[in-house]
Amino acid sequence: MSNVSRVYQAAPAGFQYNPQAIATQAVGVVLSKVAMTLIDRVIYPEPKLTELRDEMVKVIDENEPKVMEARAKQVYVPVESEVRGAPVATSDVTSYIEQSLDALQRAQEVTKCKVCKQEIGEAARAVQTKLATIQNTDKVYRTMQDLEAQGALPRGAKWSTLKETERELVRRHARS
Repeated sequence: MSNVSRVYQAAPAGFQYNPQAIATQAVGVVLSKVAMTLIDRVIYPEPKLTELRDEMVKVIDENEPKVMEARAKQVYVPVESEVRGAPVATSDVTSYIEQSLDALQRAQEVTKCKVCKQEIGEAARAVQTKLATIQNTDKVYRTMQDLEAQGALPRGAKWSTLKETERELVRRHARS
């Protein structure tokens, strides 16, 4: 018994298979797969990440003169503390960092590139992690300057040169 007659025998009553129709469908499926593979791999290949990165760097390099030109047109008014060389207040330091975090978040929302979104997100998380350390360190630094001005610490004192009792004094004042 041939394969074709077995197929006819296995069919339910009243339903007959047409071998020509089955062959046509099979050829259609194969041609569809070949066409889709051709489109995916040849006509519209998935871009390589290095090529995307190179393209982004090229766009940045091309637009850098425009950005520099726009920055040059901005009027720079120095902050009073910058003029005298005095340290910037902590609130200013943290506000600069928070503005940078906001800018990173806006950039992450604007970009369509998944790799860019991921990299920007990692950068924002790293900045956010360091923000608490910066705030604490700056508070200790300002406290040391205040205590030095009051005469409680020697002039030009650094954290590494302080005795443990002096460090504890700085910690107490920084907490209050």
